[in-house]
Formats: sequence, C-alpha cells, structure tokens
Amino acid sequence: MSGAPGPVFLDACTLWNFAVVDRLDILFGLFEAACVTETVVMELRRGARDEPALARALATRWLARPVEVCASPTEIAEIELVRRAMGGSPGRPLRHLGEAELIWLLENREIGATLATDDRPAAAFARRRGLAVIDSVDILGAAFRRGVAACPEAYEVLVAMRADHGRGVLVPDDHSAVC
Repeated sequence: MSGAPGPVFLDACTLWNFAVVDRLDILFGLFEAACVTETVVMELRRGARDEPALARALATRWLARPVEVCASPTEIAEIELVRRAMGGSPGRPLRHLGEAELIWLLENREIGATLATDDRPAAAFARRRGLAVIDSVDILGAAFRRGVAACPEAYEVLVAMRADHGRGVLVPDDHSAVC
C-alpha cells in the first residue's frame, strides 16, 4: 500500500475476506504485488475445496511468488514459540501457523514490511511486538482515499464480509470510519 514503509504481506484471512465478496479488485488496485508465504498459500488451497472464490485468488498473477520460509531448526523453534503464544497447540500443528510465520518473517527478514490481517488476536500480538499491522478497515479506507472504491461502497464491502459470509470482520458503526 502506498505510504506503507515496505511490502505488505497478506494473511490468508484477509485474502479470503476479499475473495468471498468478489472484491479482490480492491486489493489489486492498492498493492502492486501482494506478498504471501507458502504457508498462507497452503491455507488458501485447503480452503479452496469448500470456497471456489479462493481458487480465483490463487490463480491471479497479481499475487507475488510465495515467499518460502526455509528456516533453520532454531528459526523453526522460534516460529513455533510465536504459534504457541497465539494459542497453537501440539495437537493442532497448523493452528496459527500462517500468522506465526508471517510475524516471525516480518520481525527477522522483512523488516519494515506491513502485516495485513483480519485475525484480531494475531494483529494484537503483532502490534505488541512492534510490527506495522493493517486490517480490512484500513485497506478499504485507503481504497476510498485513492479512488479505488467509492463511498459508501468501501463500507458496504465490510458489511458484506461479515453479514453475508460470517467472516468475523470488524465493521465500524457507520461508513464515516472508512470513507
């Protein structure tokens, strides 16, 4: 996003939110190339079995080639500590893996990058660690300011994410918080 200090890394939930309301065009209009990790792509592939919109998101050329986090055993242990701190457990090894990997990556290799996530606990955790974090409200506010989405359209996208698809997106009381 213009104005962000570095690249923007998208979490699976944010891509999912825009995909299910068929508004990936908003993300395309804001980001030259969105960054994702292989783990995020894996999450989207798993979800695409039940949500065809995710297959469209994965097929776009707009997504940058996924970043592979080839971590050493020490780095893998660090990522696991982040995952566990967010509520991951040994019995559910994939729970919070994408978010943990993104947080670790932005702390260790992609300094100055921004995390885009609608996972509120992950966002709060990342902010406590000093990372730049944006969510769909921020993204749609930027889309309005840059003319990518009109008012109240930007707000209505948030409402659709939550109401029509049960995505758990934070929706302000009215459109003035977005546009």
